[in-house]
Amino acid sequence: MFNTIKDIDEYIIESMPKIHKPWLIKIMRFFTMLGNQGKVWFALCIPLLIIKSTRFTGITVLLAMLITCITGEGIIKHLVCRIRPCSNIEEDRHVVKKPMTIYSFPSGHSASSFTVFTVLAFKMWPLAIPVLFMGLCIAFSRVYLLVHYLTDVVVGIVLGVMCGVLSVQIMQYIALHFFG
Repeated sequence: MFNTIKDIDEYIIESMPKIHKPWLIKIMRFFTMLGNQGKVWFALCIPLLIIKSTRFTGITVLLAMLITCITGEGIIKHLVCRIRPCSNIEEDRHVVKKPMTIYSFPSGHSASSFTVFTVLAFKMWPLAIPVLFMGLCIAFSRVYLLVHYLTDVVVGIVLGVMCGVLSVQIMQYIALHFFG
């Protein structure tokens, strides 16, 4: 089974350059840049934290991002140690600078995007819809730009959803037991 998954991952990475177009590379670089260090998600948190009625949701998003980062970037990436696909391809096929981190599993961009989506799906559904669209674009950009395998992105999405749900549950517990 793992060999089949690996073969699918490799096939997708080998196929991506066939659909590369200069204009689409620019768009995908933009989406990837939005996801760098969770910039877009921290920017989204600012108004959520400032507005009193959404402050609890903003705190929940920050908690979710912290749990996601610790779990994905701090633990899983260093346990799995999967080398990025761009490390295995010729320099002339790169469409972005190599990421600073050598490990790719799971995708932190995908995980942070979907942890924010999950919190907002529970707390502020209408806002979750554009976040879902942006998260999907960010996740796809990682494979398109050859810095992640498809399974890195899929597991990142699953991790993000799980951490988002966990954060909502933690904050509901805190609200119920401490602010009653």
